Amino acid sequence: MVEIISAKLISYVKVDFSTEAEMELYINMFEKEGENFYNELKKVGLLRWRFNRVWNKTGGYEISQMFEYKDEKAFKNCQIIVDEFYDKYKKDFSLINAKIVSSRAITLLDYVSEDY
Repeated sequence: MVEIISAKLISYVKVDFSTEAEMELYINMFEKEGENFYNELKKVGLLRWRFNRVWNKTGGYEISQMFEYKDEKAFKNCQIIVDEFYDKYKKDFSLINAKIVSSRAITLLDYVSEDY
């Protein structure tokens, strides 16, 4: 059985796009680079990264990302890598009209199903 380590900090990012084409460009970039991106973050304390398409967004196009961090140190170290990633692909991101909103949280309660 695998031990589940509970995240101490969570960052939730919503990315709203003007068009489906812009959203698809964003998705394609992460499909190509996502595994490397995750592996770099994992080295400094990221426990989990989820990349989701929001399907109940009527009349809009939205991606959500959830990052779960081991602790505050991991969060800070991951932010450096995230900033470097966005800087590396600045030209690609400049082609996309998107509104990005980040929320950060401290885990207070964490219930996990035995089936998880």
